[in-house]
Amino acid sequence: MVLIEEKVKPLTKGQEKLIKALRDKNVNIVGVFGPTGTGKSLIAVCFGYDSLWSGLYERVVYAKPIIDVSTGKEMTLETTGEKFEEIMKRHLFDLFTGLVDRAEIEELISKGKIQLSDTHYIRGRTFDKTFLILDDAQNTTSETIIETISRLGMGSKLVIIGDPIFQSTSTDRNPIIEIRSLLLREQDASVVDLGLKDIVRPGAKKALKLLLELRMRKRSLTEDEKKVKQTFELIAPDVGIVTIVDTRSIKTKIGISESAPAPDYLIIVKEGHHGRAVGKSGERINKLEKELNIKARVSEASLDFVDLIRAVHPLPRSISAIKDIEIEGGDLVLYVEPGSAGPLIGQKGIYIRFVEAVLQQLLGLGVIIKEES
Repeated sequence: MVLIEEKVKPLTKGQEKLIKALRDKNVNIVGVFGPTGTGKSLIAVCFGYDSLWSGLYERVVYAKPIIDVSTGKEMTLETTGEKFEEIMKRHLFDLFTGLVDRAEIEELISKGKIQLSDTHYIRGRTFDKTFLILDDAQNTTSETIIETISRLGMGSKLVIIGDPIFQSTSTDRNPIIEIRSLLLREQDASVVDLGLKDIVRPGAKKALKLLLELRMRKRSLTEDEKKVKQTFELIAPDVGIVTIVDTRSIKTKIGISESAPAPDYLIIVKEGHHGRAVGKSGERINKLEKELNIKARVSEASLDFVDLIRAVHPLPRSISAIKDIEIEGGDLVLYVEPGSAGPLIGQKGIYIRFVEAVLQQLLGLGVIIKEES
């Protein structure tokens, strides 16, 4: 039985690109990065299953860090014993649900055709004629990922799967961002970025939106931001305020003058609350600005990044140059028509640097502009 194309058909252009990279015999390492629900793990394990039956590889090794969601701590073979394999099996069974009988997967595991591995026990092994999957790699380290790469032997392929933005448990820089940057420069490697348009799992977009909102809510507010929030809550008590960003120091650092139409404060509200935050004719936001002598703009906590950039950018009308927005690595990529990015960027890049600095504070995202081909 062949799963790819027969039972698991690519539903997006990103998924098509991933399957093409997996099938490319000149590619030894595939890095597939993107948010949950984009089919990264499903496509990888199904390709591994197909490769066993076609004889392309002699075994599939599936490795991933297992994180206890209640404690945030990693569960290893050493700490959990036999329970580790059972947890790994459940992950694999979930991926193959409706595609392959559980008994068949159990048989492949018992024969060593599918092996389940703790990422801590990769060191010292050599993988020949092996399709190796390192899943949820954002929850490990760059050193562990590179050590895994060093284990590749003859006729093998490694798939590194991770989320560069949303799911990392690390308090430091997400290792996926570093590994992605390294792989972009390797001839025998392929980087596949899956973005918002590649999310196919029901509920994943809702969860992603809520995760972004949660991240913004966890921001520690300065005393000035707290003052703005408290004042606005009195003016608009029916508005769900998510967070507030003081942009004044950013403007000063970048060199945007006080006379420029850039906001002093960015107010993020619940999705669907923009209208009530601003007021029918702008009276609510105008009252806030008058009381505190500030310039403020409002955006919703949603996956509409165009609206967010419009609220931040000193010249909101320049946003019309943006034809598409995607997440690639740790950045928001703004796709524009050739020759139309000037007003969006600003003289010496001053406007887009301001936008990026605010988004870094808010979500930890960089901003890149690319011209559509």
